[in-house]
Amino acid sequence: MKKIILIAIFALCMNICLAQDITLNKIVEYPTSGFYLEKNNLHVHKNHFFAASSYGLEIYRVEEDEQAQLVSRLPLRDDARTVAIKNEYAYVQTISYFEDHTTLYKINISDVNNLSIIDSVYTEDEDGFGLVDIYNDFIIFKNYDTLSNNYYSIYRIPEFEFLQNYYCDNIFKQVNDSMALYRYDGNIFTLYDFSDLVNIVELGQVNLNDSGIYVSEIQSINDSILACIGQEGIAFWKYSINRNWEYISTIYSPSDEDWSDKLYVADDLVFISYVSIYPGMKSINISDVSNPYIIDSKTLQDYYYYLPGTQIVCVSNSVFLGTYQKIHQFVHNNGYFEEQYHIYNNDLQRGGVIYNDYLFVSYVNGLKIYDISSLTDIILINSIYNDIETSTLFLRENLLFFVDFTNYRIIVLDISTPETPIVRNEIPIPMSNGDLLMDEAYDESIYYKEHSPNKILLKYSIPEPNNYTVDFQYNLGCTGCGFIYNDYFYYLAGNNPDGPDLKIYGGLEENNPELFMTIEDFAKGYMDYPNSYIQNRDSLFYLGSWMDVRDSVRFYEIGEPTEINYRFTTQHRCDKSILIDGNYLFTSGRFSHIYAYDLSTAYGLVEPVIDYSDYGLSQYCLIHESNNHKYLYHFQSTAFSIYEIEGYSNDDEPEVSEQYFTSYPNPFSTSTTISLSLTTNLHEFSRIKIYNVKGQLVRELKINPDYNREKINEAVWDGRDDNGNEVGTGVYFYKLSNSDEHIGEVVKLR
Repeated sequence: MKKIILIAIFALCMNICLAQDITLNKIVEYPTSGFYLEKNNLHVHKNHFFAASSYGLEIYRVEEDEQAQLVSRLPLRDDARTVAIKNEYAYVQTISYFEDHTTLYKINISDVNNLSIIDSVYTEDEDGFGLVDIYNDFIIFKNYDTLSNNYYSIYRIPEFEFLQNYYCDNIFKQVNDSMALYRYDGNIFTLYDFSDLVNIVELGQVNLNDSGIYVSEIQSINDSILACIGQEGIAFWKYSINRNWEYISTIYSPSDEDWSDKLYVADDLVFISYVSIYPGMKSINISDVSNPYIIDSKTLQDYYYYLPGTQIVCVSNSVFLGTYQKIHQFVHNNGYFEEQYHIYNNDLQRGGVIYNDYLFVSYVNGLKIYDISSLTDIILINSIYNDIETSTLFLRENLLFFVDFTNYRIIVLDISTPETPIVRNEIPIPMSNGDLLMDEAYDESIYYKEHSPNKILLKYSIPEPNNYTVDFQYNLGCTGCGFIYNDYFYYLAGNNPDGPDLKIYGGLEENNPELFMTIEDFAKGYMDYPNSYIQNRDSLFYLGSWMDVRDSVRFYEIGEPTEINYRFTTQHRCDKSILIDGNYLFTSGRFSHIYAYDLSTAYGLVEPVIDYSDYGLSQYCLIHESNNHKYLYHFQSTAFSIYEIEGYSNDDEPEVSEQYFTSYPNPFSTSTTISLSLTTNLHEFSRIKIYNVKGQLVRELKINPDYNREKINEAVWDGRDDNGNEVGTGVYFYKLSNSDEHIGEVVKLR
């Protein structure tokens, strides 16, 4: 009999251990956006223009007088910052500023509808500078190492053969395919021969002081004319391989404008962007380069954030400029601007929730609804609130909550009919910046934490549609961030030179908030919010920081309301919300990783069970179960990905006979009662044994028989092991001591 019991326990342990080997298999990735930073992120090839975005490489087709159309997108790891093209290959550098590495990609673009990566080079301990130039059969990328030493990585193309790292203190400014300038002092530059980048030769100095402006950038107009660009204007020079260059003319910017350091030349026209009260695009006629003049100006419309260093390109009669969230297209007629399109509206995501077979995703502007009944064929069925800035989403039963930061209100939608939600409540909030907060145990109350201009916590009740009450408004007195859990507010409060304190407020349910406890220097050494922050999922929360991207993330668990227990630390950064499913914790971290931790073993400094790299910037994760499968939705700034989770589905867990075993409450915090419905005499089954997910015996309980209750018998487990120590959060299994036929399962939360 003992041998049989040992075999059964071994089988139980094996089942549990196998369940810990989880994998993520990507089913689909649904691109939604891409933002465009400055540097060399745009390039023209034939009748297409190419954009390096936060998502990867994008290609647009351009027809005369028409809005450009997206042709294809190729996701690339990390942040694509620069692209250059020669012949049928695009060379793209992606950068992770938070993990000190770059990746160089060689991409076949002969078929713009079917892009393919031919080769790539991954380099640790360096950051890309977002600059690239092609000199004949050489390509150079500007980088700097962890010691801030600047250098160029030089490759021969198309072989993608690494030649050397050329160290220098400044940036080379390309003149043509064989010459480059290097700033010596002010407007005095040193000329270099770049015809052979294996042997770079210094030719001597060139004095550009006659330009009349401070030269910040240099671009060639043709084989003999050079444009020297500065905020005050553009100077034109006649140049050659010798250093006796001839100054031609300067066109000065208006007194209220600063011109960009990037321009594009199309025949006898020069296009340059500018900054004034509002940024815009300007066209300049250089048919007589000795007498250039401005033709037209066009103000930039509907931009989110303008970066004056962004590159400009032209295709056909269109000029393109990438801003932080959009690419702007200016259609012109001989330099006179006629139309402006936003060819790509960047919808930065802020996370999503699932109701039935519908996915709701909030964006910087608007809310989109997707039909996900077929995961390989996701359909956008509705887009609402497109003219407002929205917050992250909360879902409670059939109610969807978010903040409208354009009109300063909390919106509550009834999504019982997902395709066409209806407004249940609209709650005005102060004109402020803040967060919507909700307890996991929704009781018709919602909270709004205002960051600025005031530092207050407000509570609203919405028991009825189209109605609300303001239950309290509490002055927190200092900046910070926090969360609501079990009617307590946990607040990482700033204004402490040694690091933020953790303040715990109670009395929320009675509408009489008061400070219960302060844990001083809880985040000792950390900076104030928003550089440090806390996020929770039920009783588990973590402390993170922006001040050092390699800083650890610490996880804590709430016992009693004022009992904060340290759980574990990881060196993998967590940026957004965490989620817990069964015995696993999932989180996302920049740039753009998904981490999973086994909570049963998560003590001390731990490594994740799995670590997956995705695209874009992590925003949010959620788990959805459908058709007996579990799926992880990973929301990034530029796309959302759907993974099937394998390795710990219900089929992999020990069989649980609910009609034989019940435990209530389940999950539990302090104690649970295990009830047995028996068909034989109890004296044959005298004990209940409880195991952790490793198959280790945790506790043995004596059953209290009650033959007067139709053979229903009970044992109470107080969440402690045989030594009286409280066990950790996680999944536990129990069975009768003399039977391996039935196994029960219970979850301890805290």
